[in-house]
Amino acid sequence: MKNHSTLIRLTTIAFLVALDIILGRFCSISTPIARIGFGFIPASLLGFLFGPLVGGLGCAVADILGTFLFPTGAYFPGITLTSFLAGALYGLILHKRPISWLRSLTAAFCVCTTQLLLNSFWLSMITDTSLAALLSVRFIKSAVMVPVITMGIELLYPRLIPIAQKHLSN
Repeated sequence: MKNHSTLIRLTTIAFLVALDIILGRFCSISTPIARIGFGFIPASLLGFLFGPLVGGLGCAVADILGTFLFPTGAYFPGITLTSFLAGALYGLILHKRPISWLRSLTAAFCVCTTQLLLNSFWLSMITDTSLAALLSVRFIKSAVMVPVITMGIELLYPRLIPIAQKHLSN
């Protein structure tokens, strides 16, 4: 019975990683310096359902696979580190805790701030662009994404979590 439970968990993780790649690569608006999309849904679910380590590793794997399967530029490990931290933050803030507006806002703010600071730094290294210039443009993206992520978690989780928990408990 334990093997069945492990297989279901691994299948769920793989599904969320694949969904992260699809939503991040194909259901988003991408520019050379920012991507606005819905990849936060599977990323936050990984952290919520499985905790910070699995959430972080799942997001890192999604970044690596997405970069190699559907490249939009050269692979850079710093971006993968940021992806890992985003999944880990979702896990630290949301795992085994009831969903609330404050907790959703905290997760969204922490993840967006981490992505804003680190990815802007990585992009300044890659593109030899001023960090200040990147921060000013990418700040707008983060300011838009914080309420989108907060509302996404608040509106989707009550519908998705019971389904996921039922699936994982079988």
